Amino acid sequence: MTDHFDTIADIYNKVWYFSQNYQTTMLENIIELLQLGNADVLADLGGGTGTYTRLLLEKARIGKAYCIEPSRGMYLEAKKIPSIESICADAEAFMNLDLTFTKVLLKEVVHHIPNREALWRYLFAKLPDQGRVLIVTRPYDIALPLFEAAKQAFRQKQPKHETLIRELESSGFEVSFRLHPYQFSLDKPVWFNMIRQRFMSDLAGFTDEEIEAGLLEIDQQNPVNDIRIPDNIIYLSAWVKK
Repeated sequence: MTDHFDTIADIYNKVWYFSQNYQTTMLENIIELLQLGNADVLADLGGGTGTYTRLLLEKARIGKAYCIEPSRGMYLEAKKIPSIESICADAEAFMNLDLTFTKVLLKEVVHHIPNREALWRYLFAKLPDQGRVLIVTRPYDIALPLFEAAKQAFRQKQPKHETLIRELESSGFEVSFRLHPYQFSLDKPVWFNMIRQRFMSDLAGFTDEEIEAGLLEIDQQNPVNDIRIPDNIIYLSAWVKK
């Protein structure tokens, strides 16, 4: 979906910003589950515009952070952040870079990786003892208030967390699972604008007409202006025990 992300790179941070509390909670969970500390070097795979990469570097006071992003538009946005090192590469190219790192984050990108098992084997071999990988993703049956066709598009690409756990364990990792339900509300025009901007890559294949029809479907199901957003976040922690 590189082309899609290229088209929204300049507005990505705005359309994906749900609330300050949402971002703070996400950061706190990532720092805790990755056990980030001063000596760590973070590889943020699919780090987008580098916003979370930078915030993790600052809040956890880690030694170094790489933002690895395949979309050139996103990469160019991340490159504007001097405190992080941005590299334009997909997962396959990343495995050929021979970087040194201790922690790896895959935040809402695991469904874009075609050969996950090869990546897990590579990470297990590269990471030091107690090195960690954190996958942040959503359940197969997404709870966000999208129209039905969009939910179907999401399910077609989204691996079930049970599948990811089996893959990681087969590659040698110890794995733990956490589900974090997060509830918040947005004004309906704000949520509708995010959908029109195709803030999720699963929306990229829909025409403007299909998007508008989908918004009408959501509007009928949510007649009030304040739309409830139930977002269930899955955190899969995997660590090396050598």
